[in-house]
Amino acid sequence: MKNFICFIFILVLCCFTSMAGNPSQTEINNRQGDFINKFFQSVATTKNSNENFLFCPVSLNQSIGLLLNGANEKARTEIMQALNYNGLTLSDVNNYNHQILSSSNQSSANKLLIANGLWISDKIEGKIKRDFLNTASRFYKADIHVADFKKQEVKEEIQKWIVEHTNGF
Repeated sequence: MKNFICFIFILVLCCFTSMAGNPSQTEINNRQGDFINKFFQSVATTKNSNENFLFCPVSLNQSIGLLLNGANEKARTEIMQALNYNGLTLSDVNNYNHQILSSSNQSSANKLLIANGLWISDKIEGKIKRDFLNTASRFYKADIHVADFKKQEVKEEIQKWIVEHTNGF
């Protein structure tokens, strides 16, 4: 039962961010809800019933949206099918996620802080497509960092960034 209560709380939080109006936004919101429900059911059945767990549907959807932009055509098609995004475009998904981010801090009554960070190994920096980085920055408001992951201070830098962007969560 603890698992279910946690999920209800997160679903309520997610609903605060849902957008009405644009049919593609409403459609994406409904499809994301279906995916999140299936994800929750899958995780809930594999967890020990005495353990609580927490996941954020908004973060999961933001991550998948960003992933779609970096995926090749075959992988993107498969991911979009798994999410039941048939008939939607990558642009629909990006615009929806951008709207979530843009509206997340506009209300003082309900505050949802979302921070996206993208750390790229200095060894592959030149292989990352500029369009992907531009989309990550523009639509997902991702802070983009290039780092040498062999250095211990990179781990500390990432942890510091997380604390600063989540109010210490």
